[in-house]
Amino acid sequence: MENSVKKPKKVIIGAVLFLLLFASFAQAIAIKPAAATTKSSLIWRSEAGSSWYASTIWYNENNVAYDVCNHIEDLYNNYRSSYNWIGLYQSASVTTSYINSFTSTCSSYDYATVFNYAHGGTYTYNAVIYNPPFYVYYVPITHYLYYAYDGDVLDRTLYNYAGGSSGSHKFVFQYTCAQANIVGYYDDDEYDVSGSAYLGTGPVGFSYAWTGQDYTALSSNGYASPDMGSYCYLGFVDWSKPLCDIANTDNGKTYGDFVKTFYERLLINNESVKTALNYASNDVWGTSFGDSPLNTGYYDYLPGRGWWYGQMRVFGNGNNGVL
Repeated sequence: MENSVKKPKKVIIGAVLFLLLFASFAQAIAIKPAAATTKSSLIWRSEAGSSWYASTIWYNENNVAYDVCNHIEDLYNNYRSSYNWIGLYQSASVTTSYINSFTSTCSSYDYATVFNYAHGGTYTYNAVIYNPPFYVYYVPITHYLYYAYDGDVLDRTLYNYAGGSSGSHKFVFQYTCAQANIVGYYDDDEYDVSGSAYLGTGPVGFSYAWTGQDYTALSSNGYASPDMGSYCYLGFVDWSKPLCDIANTDNGKTYGDFVKTFYERLLINNESVKTALNYASNDVWGTSFGDSPLNTGYYDYLPGRGWWYGQMRVFGNGNNGVL
């Protein structure tokens, strides 16, 4: 019929082009699936620096630490089979070269986790203030270390092996003395037009060394006031509780039991760090982590060393779980 309504050609052409574009887009989706996230886990246990335990009430510490590490390994094997894990428990195996090498390997994955049981402390490295030709003087900066079989693992060194500012170590639990005294930062070089300079000491603190995230990026209380980031770091201020130490005399639970339960909730029940901490605390003390002695702080008498303070801290985002 002459008066029948016809669609304009440009509408028809537009519709055809849209269908062709949609088909092409759908095909592109079908042939280009998203790459799977590669995952790795490091599990360390170093006995270096622990010989003094033998003459204390914590004489069984090395055996309990081995048992805890082995339990965490089993959880990854049974409930996180997509992970490539590296576990070193025997003291002679945990050398600085192995630690640096395996840390570097894991940093090449998209997502990495760490459980590091060791003994450590602090050391001083000097920054330099240079103002030629008048003076040069030194500024002592407190840095952090832990002991390997053949020497010390330094925050300044580990930072580069862990991937620097683009590090993929998203969840780190460092069960080591003094490795959560600060969130950490990069002590950088500074220069001015007069020729004077401040020559910094580099990465400061193991939270920063492992994650590459400094105090401006990580919450200093990731349990009560978590940030929105993808990193979470657990560690201790000064004295870390021995894993064999009895945490509650009423039920006989140890701090090793706390760590085991915490990882079970993380890896079996897929809970967040905060929820898993609360569950483990309730299992040991019948209270939340916020009210537990780990969070509120404690004092222990160390034979021959006097009274030491300790506290467990959570940096970053405690609402994160483990992928």
